Amino acid sequence: MGWSIDHIMPLAKNGPTILENLQALQHQNNSCKGDDYPNYKTKITAKGERNIEFEQTFKASF
Repeated sequence: MGWSIDHIMPLAKNGPTILENLQALQHQNNSCKGDDYPNYKTKITAKGERNIEFEQTFKASF
């Protein structure tokens, strides 16, 4: 499971490509997040040293 660079505010919502709007995000979470800014869901989280499927909802703050 790899990582990708994510736009916190998506490009589709006119999010800028500046450092403050970028974050590293696990690729399955990035795919799941989509363009539902400022709310988004994640699918994978860490539990100890393992990744587990666990859906959570977040509100972005950019």
